[in-house]
Amino acid sequence: MGKIPYFPFYPGDWRRDTQVQMASMSTRGVWFEMLCCMFDAPERGKLMGSYTEIARLLGCPTGVLKRAVTEIKRYKIGDVTECNDSVTIINRRMYREQKVRNDTRLRVQRHREVKARNAQGNESETAPISYSYSDSYSDSNKEKNKDKVIIVPNDKKDDRSGLDVAFISIPLKGKGKKEFEVTEGVVTELQELFPSVDVRQKLREIKAWNISNPSRQKTSRGIMTHITCWLSREQDRGGGRGGRRDQGDDNSIDRWLQKRRLAEQKAREGQDVPDFGEGV
Repeated sequence: MGKIPYFPFYPGDWRRDTQVQMASMSTRGVWFEMLCCMFDAPERGKLMGSYTEIARLLGCPTGVLKRAVTEIKRYKIGDVTECNDSVTIINRRMYREQKVRNDTRLRVQRHREVKARNAQGNESETAPISYSYSDSYSDSNKEKNKDKVIIVPNDKKDDRSGLDVAFISIPLKGKGKKEFEVTEGVVTELQELFPSVDVRQKLREIKAWNISNPSRQKTSRGIMTHITCWLSREQDRGGGRGGRRDQGDDNSIDRWLQKRRLAEQKAREGQDVPDFGEGV
């Protein structure tokens, strides 16, 4: 799979991140250059090397780099590991999202391999049995049995594990599939990657948002990025897993449900259906 030629940058997240804003202007500039280099690094989200090598890569003096690394480590802007003159710097968000993409690619590859093996096995099990008739058979027996085919029943049970069962389906746009199924296995992996987030509830919110915003739905290629970015923002905000939901969220959901009931009622009566708006 080819590399993605861009990474999303949210100015609001950048300005609201107090840890980044407490750093000096030179450190913020060095950190932004690091993000660009991390994106093209062999291991996306991670920058490794000596201070001299990284300074040459970023195009800044070694002293400026060392001061920036000190502030990055102090304000916990990124994960910094120092060993002698070598340093490893990790952007947690970029590193985590790349791990999700790699795991998804491997999971899809394994699924296709299992599907291909099962298809080959089913073909061999259901192949008709041919018969040869000896000369001792009478012509009547030959005529009676020449077209006889034994059908081998396929008693093989469905070998899909519980992890392949769909938890929720999210609507898609485009000419391909109309829905994207999020399986229990994907939910389990996402919960491990975003421990502070109630992944199941957020997936329900993502589905509600896509239903109420059909013009902004994602394609089959962009839906997984849409999900991981949504969960990543929730993780950066503290997640709220198991926490109390704001009253404003409840009111927003109630308003959306009322609009949807009104739209269904007017559709039954043959009237124009109102626009749902932004939804939840």
